[in-house]
Amino acid sequence: MKEKSTAQMVIAALMSGKNLNSKDISDIILEKESRLIKVQDVASMLAKISNTGRCDLGFFIKRAKKGSSFSYNIVKEALGLTEKEAYDLTLKVGRGRYTLEQAVADFPRLGKHVPSGRKVKFEGKAASKTKAASKPKAAPKTKAAPKTKAAPK
Repeated sequence: MKEKSTAQMVIAALMSGKNLNSKDISDIILEKESRLIKVQDVASMLAKISNTGRCDLGFFIKRAKKGSSFSYNIVKEALGLTEKEAYDLTLKVGRGRYTLEQAVADFPRLGKHVPSGRKVKFEGKAASKTKAASKPKAAPKTKAAPKTKAAPK
């Protein structure tokens, strides 16, 4: 059996639906997986997976300031996802991965957590190309003729 990554273990802990901080998640991982993960490593992973710019799972993770730390939980509408589906939402590439589009199609109530500016396609087609990739390529530059110096007068 393949060993779970830190991200997979953190996601598994969050899928309990409870409000958890980094220390709580570290303790859960130690109890369930018998692996000691530093609290700062858990906090770093939570910062990554809750960031909507870095991964799609971030749309479904709520972060709240409690004292000097943060508390995280998965929205109740996302608790129907499997751990594998939730982990796939943290990946940007991968053949056959579970996408945000599939999640919203399978669980329409998740759509309220995705901002309207975020384009979500329901047909299951590949996401549109980025601006840089969709721009037509410029014609190749040709070498300019060497400049000749004017003869001194």
